[in-house]
Amino acid sequence: MLQLIEWAKFIIVIFIQLPISAIFIYMTCKVLKRRRDRVSYSHCAFSILISLTFILNAISFICRVNSLICILQVSILVLTLLSLIFLVVFNLNILRSESDFHLKTQILIILFYLIGILFILLIPGGITINEQTQWKLKCSWLFTLTLMLYITCFVLIPITIQSVRIYHQFKVTQLKKRWRVYCIGLSGFMFIIIGGFFYNTWTNSLYQISWLFLSLIILPSTILIYLGIGKRLRTQQ
Repeated sequence: MLQLIEWAKFIIVIFIQLPISAIFIYMTCKVLKRRRDRVSYSHCAFSILISLTFILNAISFICRVNSLICILQVSILVLTLLSLIFLVVFNLNILRSESDFHLKTQILIILFYLIGILFILLIPGGITINEQTQWKLKCSWLFTLTLMLYITCFVLIPITIQSVRIYHQFKVTQLKKRWRVYCIGLSGFMFIIIGGFFYNTWTNSLYQISWLFLSLIILPSTILIYLGIGKRLRTQQ
């Protein structure tokens, strides 16, 4: 079973996550080439951070230097958590004009979120990477459940409320359709991120192999995200 898990993880990390990182990088370049404003920058920040996590994850998977693996695993964790707040900022930038949603306010939101994450990361015994875990990231149940509560309150609930408001704000039917596509893709992506934390927490072999196959929905989710924001949104409301 353990060998099957490793082979499945190898296929997902190398042949799924790396191409997805390329998709996000391509999407970032396309968005920035089309338009450069706070809406574009905020979603591009999410895309770039997610791309970095997938690239670092691939490096971590093939790396044989234990000290470097520790650094990479912690970096992946922090970058993944950091990426989520930019989804909230992205929605707020669509809902509000730049004159109403000041840059200082956005920075304060990001800093508030980071401070909360920092406190969670400092939970004693929250994360472990050592010889006993085979140099893989392992999270305690206290850490994971606290983190899930924090993400639910400050990411999932705000994004859900904002997304509904944005949908009703759009007047063009085509925009509404594309926003639904984006939200479906984003929901799948968030499901993968949250499930990944439980993958690093629950050591049940059956759950881990099942989750690896479930995580394949990350590919269609990424494609839906790309299709949803492939064209500008705000100016066509």
